[in-house]
Amino acid sequence: IYCESIYMTGDEAMKVVESMNEHLGKIIKRKIDAGAEFLPVEDKELFGAYVDWNNCLMLVRTESVHEIVHMHLKEAFENRFGYIQTILKESISDSEAALLIMRDGDHTFLDLPDDIELFNITPPAYDDLIKFISNAHSGKEFWRD
Repeated sequence: IYCESIYMTGDEAMKVVESMNEHLGKIIKRKIDAGAEFLPVEDKELFGAYVDWNNCLMLVRTESVHEIVHMHLKEAFENRFGYIQTILKESISDSEAALLIMRDGDHTFLDLPDDIELFNITPPAYDDLIKFISNAHSGKEFWRD
């Protein structure tokens, strides 16, 4: 089991996951109890730089500074996803299955093998929001479905 934003192991990793999402913590705990390993997929420094540059970009007001921060964010982004890619390739053998938990769309930044099955799991409220947005653009009224 791998979870985006987790660079620590053991109880510390579980505490972070449970603080982010209690339900996810329970799922991971059940899988661990059934024999799965919960492994870090992030590097602390790379993940920290990625988060920091993202936060900086939210505060930028000028175009020239935006360009500089964006350049550093792009580098941090590439380093982070390159690291995740390496961890996945090196730690999952051909005969193993793995669960990678990450934000919607982030998997597109990874060069995953063709034999990987991707499942997008979203809560009902998220599905309703996506439906509302797509219907708003199509002219269809969401509440009259």
